[in-house]
Amino acid sequence: MSTVHQYDFLSSLGSLMPKMDGQQVANTIWSMGKIGVSWETLSQHVRVEISRAIARTACTEMTPQGISNTIHGLSNCRARWSMLPNKLTSALTRGLDRTLTTMKEQVRA
Repeated sequence: MSTVHQYDFLSSLGSLMPKMDGQQVANTIWSMGKIGVSWETLSQHVRVEISRAIARTACTEMTPQGISNTIHGLSNCRARWSMLPNKLTSALTRGLDRTLTTMKEQVRA
């Protein structure tokens, strides 16, 4: 993805995140990690909107895979747990607690 297109994609997230459901939020965070977005290079506004969207959906909407993909995506964005807002880490923790008993191990052949 060119730098211009990546910038357009990332800057649009501030207005799009509030409209997303749990799967869309998880897929977006995962894809950000996949294309090499760094958490620290995101604008404050985009980080706030991403955090709000995750906090809004992780506790109630996200599937076990969505929670896992979100955490994996944040990790690939080099977001340290300690640098994330407490509201976000609390929501992810509650989401993990909520989905833990339904998580299934992925077996590769």
